[in-house]
Amino acid sequence: MDKKTIRKTMKEKFNALTDMDINNNSKAIFDTIKELEVFKNAESVMLFSSIKFEPRTIEIIDTCLKLGKRVYLPTIVFDDMYPIQVTQTTKYYKGKFDILEPYGNVYFGDVDLTIMPMTAFDKDMNRVGKGGGYYDKYLADKLTYKIGIGYSFMQVDEIKTDAFDIKLDAVVTENGVIYPPKQKEVKVNEDN
Repeated sequence: MDKKTIRKTMKEKFNALTDMDINNNSKAIFDTIKELEVFKNAESVMLFSSIKFEPRTIEIIDTCLKLGKRVYLPTIVFDDMYPIQVTQTTKYYKGKFDILEPYGNVYFGDVDLTIMPMTAFDKDMNRVGKGGGYYDKYLADKLTYKIGIGYSFMQVDEIKTDAFDIKLDAVVTENGVIYPPKQKEVKVNEDN
């Protein structure tokens, strides 16, 4: 299925979600993430400021900060996305697309775990975003474990991809974790 058709189909489904649906599904998603070894072992995590229908990320951001993990949220500069480290006292502004973005210095290194939004995904871990290609450009040269978060209804049979599209390592929905065929969760930052 092409991305334009997928986005149109999903928009109708997103609009049908209630606040209770979003809150309950968000809790289930983040309860699952907190139990993943890749999350437990990650010293640094890139997250995002959720909007509208997206799983609400404030709980997982707070959890990461309380656990002493370095937390990064994206900021958009022209056509590129960059991570900025956040703390409990970080100040925010409404950036592109009215998404809250943190004030701070851009971080150019890698992060252990990147948890990102999506509009749809397929069994092969292809992801449809909102159409700006920000995550694909950002992740092109990054070493990070990539988890897409969303709802189970966002899974489609197949996504027609472009050469620059970056695959996910896993997807977490309210129903649990989905890995690509024949792959299991990997652990990061473990001593051998």
